[in-house]
Amino acid sequence: TGNTGGTTPPAGGSTPTGTNQSGNNTFGSGSGDVGSSDVSFAEVKRVRELYSEGFRLFSEDPVRAREFLSRAYVSGLLPAEDEKRVRVNIARLNETLVFSRTVVPGDPFAQSYTVRPNDSLSAIVSQRSLLIDHRLLARVNDLKNPNNIRLGQQLKLITGPFHLVVHKNAYRADLFMGDADDRVFVRSFVVGLGEGNSTPVGTFRVRPNSKLINPEWTNP
Repeated sequence: TGNTGGTTPPAGGSTPTGTNQSGNNTFGSGSGDVGSSDVSFAEVKRVRELYSEGFRLFSEDPVRAREFLSRAYVSGLLPAEDEKRVRVNIARLNETLVFSRTVVPGDPFAQSYTVRPNDSLSAIVSQRSLLIDHRLLARVNDLKNPNNIRLGQQLKLITGPFHLVVHKNAYRADLFMGDADDRVFVRSFVVGLGEGNSTPVGTFRVRPNSKLINPEWTNP
């Protein structure tokens, strides 16, 4: 598995790193519990197909590659080594799909926009109902001064929404874009946790207008 489908880098990234070329992957030996009676052979086979097809499409269709690899990743049926491989390579795709000015055809989370009279980044976010912060648009479009956009300028818009899944046992936060079955993996971050396993478990939502930029923090 893990065939890249060619050596020509795609618009949305480059050929995957560390893929298993031997075809001897043992799926279900990692974080997913394939040995459980609740997991069928058909499910494992489907995850294997998503994984293989994702890497096959890596160069020719980065949008679909990200979709297939994300679906394999969130299944919980990949071995730990293959989960890491997927995280690394989708993050490489997203350097273009998410964090560059390039809009790749067929990407459901990115669109082109032409600046209109009296536009601002915050107004664009509001008018287009984008579930993101306007500062992300500034970063994606490499705007040194977010307040300085010109009439007729082409911008890349990211639609969102984003959410994080924190894996306490791995000290890792996985960032996703989209909802439910349509979500795609974006990238991972190493995170610190509360002392004495005090970080609570559950689902939490950031309240509107409650985010702080570089907040002060004092070790209690």
